[in-house]
Amino acid sequence: MLYTKEIPLKDKFDVLVAGGGVAGFCAAVAAARQGKKVALLENNGALGGILTVGGNPQIGIFFAYYRQAIAGIGWELCKNLEAQGFATIPDFSKIDTRLGGIPSNVKVCAPMAEAEMNRMCLEAGVRLFFHTKIVDAVVQNDKVCGVIAAEKNGLALFAADVFIDCTGDGDLSILSGASYQKSEVLQPGTYGYTFRTNNLEALSDGELREKFQQKRENGEILHGDFWPEYHAPIKNFFIEGGDNANHVVMDGSMAEGLTKAEIEGREKMARMLRFAKEEADVTVFSSAAYTAPRETRRIVCDKEISKADFLSGKIEEDSVCYGYYNIDLHTYEENNALKGQRLPDGVVPTIPYRALQVKGLTNLLVAGRCACADREVMSALRVKASCMAMGEAAGTAAALAVKQSGEVRAVNLALLKKTLSDSGAIVPSESLFSPAGKD
Repeated sequence: MLYTKEIPLKDKFDVLVAGGGVAGFCAAVAAARQGKKVALLENNGALGGILTVGGNPQIGIFFAYYRQAIAGIGWELCKNLEAQGFATIPDFSKIDTRLGGIPSNVKVCAPMAEAEMNRMCLEAGVRLFFHTKIVDAVVQNDKVCGVIAAEKNGLALFAADVFIDCTGDGDLSILSGASYQKSEVLQPGTYGYTFRTNNLEALSDGELREKFQQKRENGEILHGDFWPEYHAPIKNFFIEGGDNANHVVMDGSMAEGLTKAEIEGREKMARMLRFAKEEADVTVFSSAAYTAPRETRRIVCDKEISKADFLSGKIEEDSVCYGYYNIDLHTYEENNALKGQRLPDGVVPTIPYRALQVKGLTNLLVAGRCACADREVMSALRVKASCMAMGEAAGTAAALAVKQSGEVRAVNLALLKKTLSDSGAIVPSESLFSPAGKD
């Protein structure tokens, strides 16, 4: 069947950001604050991605060795929410962030984070397009000219000078013809949900472990339903109230894989909530809008951040932000849910601008979970604070590229770093953190 239809032009922008997760939010605000006309297209009905609708309202990690490594727009969001009483920021003068995990994270109220991100975008002049899914790209002579998106009333064409892919899965880059990397075995995702245990003090971990094991043996609870079962007390499930509690095998790059993950994720939640209801007095609050992936595709850019680069804290000429987190590969294997590696003491990895420049395309940048790094490195850089820093760097670079006919590689590096620094972001410097092997 032949289908032809003229697609109307929605509008022409200086910068178009695809994906309104934390990277896309920071990219859009950064570009708009530089005075550019910016569109932010988001498939869901709210900003924040995994932070909000994805069910994981925690952000890590902004500090390294008791000193701030990531600031800028993402940190501004956290401070705004804290001032309103809707974020809890740890005392980083006392938190050893080398250990990672929950104590190092900023915890936010997801609904209020959605509202605050809306406000920051609108105050900056960003035009928001919710329920707008990119389905194709128009490319001419290695330049993205526009994206085709599905709206409520059909297809629409959005044109721009510079584009930023913050979809997490690299959707815009791949639709534009970019190359990508994808592992044969992907990290599992997580279906998030929350509940409160009203009689926590009455619970015994020993009794909970025994009953948990009984249900595992008779098939009422399955492997991955509570992924920390091998290294944490079962009572932690009741203490944390769900949250990042399960592992779901998934391929988030395809609708079929996402559909399977949504079904399985909710089944995992249901099995554990039935267990919680039997063993404690619990009040269920909410569940995520979708199963959140940890890994899908990584877009090929001008530079791939290697494990050696990452573990050395090497500062490149074009290093535009830090990304501080231990290597954190989740697996679905029995008795081995994590394959991690701690950063060497004193090291804070950096992210070069070339790792955000999509190879083969002149006006397309990428930021967030699908940027260019090897698999182990991206298991660390996928966390939210690092994605926020990448997003702000990409948005600032895109704004500067508009003056260079959209050529992202024509951006003056010194000007990019100065603009980031003047805007409150932290640019890598040996005066802050020295690479490994240096005093």
